[in-house]
Amino acid sequence: MSIDLKPEQQRVIDLAVRSGAYRNPGEVLESSRLEVGREMISLRCSRGQT
Repeated sequence: MSIDLKPEQQRVIDLAVRSGAYRNPGEVLESSRLEVGREMISLRCSRGQT
């Protein structure tokens, strides 16, 4: 699967990989996806939703 990124998004991903924090762009995206999921769960819990 491929996704279209804005140039700024691509630069951020490239910087994250070059920094050594991630091995490849897929890791950056997966990390972001997991963080968004955690935030959604946290919001639901704080609102009393499960």
